[in-house]
Amino acid sequence: IVRAFLIEEQKIVVKVMRAQQASTKAKKIEK
Repeated sequence: IVRAFLIEEQKIVVKVMRAQQASTKAKKIEK
């Protein structure tokens, strides 16, 4: 159970990091 939870946490972290990178890129393009 703990391992599955950690894996899900990792996936969420990766998604958040990708979203942040995408948002920063979008902001740079807007400027």
